[in-house]
Amino acid sequence: MKHGMRRTFSTALLSCIVLLSACLHEATTRNAANDSAANDSATHDAAAKGEGPMTLKLRSTVFQEGGMIPSKHTCDGEDASPPLVWSGVPDSAKSLALVCEDPDAPHGTWTHWVVYGIPATAQTLPPALPTRETLDDHTRQGKNDFQKIGYGGPCPPSGTHRYYFKLYALDTTLDLPPAATKDQLLKAMDGHTLAQGELMGRYTRQ
Repeated sequence: MKHGMRRTFSTALLSCIVLLSACLHEATTRNAANDSAANDSATHDAAAKGEGPMTLKLRSTVFQEGGMIPSKHTCDGEDASPPLVWSGVPDSAKSLALVCEDPDAPHGTWTHWVVYGIPATAQTLPPALPTRETLDDHTRQGKNDFQKIGYGGPCPPSGTHRYYFKLYALDTTLDLPPAATKDQLLKAMDGHTLAQGELMGRYTRQ
């Protein structure tokens, strides 16, 4: 009688252990799936906020990445802004902004161009943009470090300098008046960048 009771107890205990193991396995699998989904969602949200690897492809038809900027687009020529072309703007973008700067200037980074309010549907900036505060498509231009509106081309005092054209896709249309400075633009853009890209050109005065 006692032997039969021990056998019944052992069988019941084994069944409980098997059932508990199955429950633990199911819970672990479910939690892993939930964690994976949460990570995917977080990655998507981060990318949507510009924290992920979202990159705009920015190029010019007159110079390649790291190449020499033609003198036409410098103070030694016509001082005309170069043509720019881009792709990869997120569907959720509301506007674009552009900054061109020279980090090799003798007294710190020199701002050559500040542009904002570019329509999100735009894919280019044509060459020789008028140096006006507001363009026909409502694009606005800010003040460069020459204290002028619009583009001011490369004009290095000596040596070869690098010029970075930086394009930003924003999740908003900035409430920023024309003639803003780079610092004012960057402050207004804070927390609104969905994606960005850059193009670097060089120039040496002869």
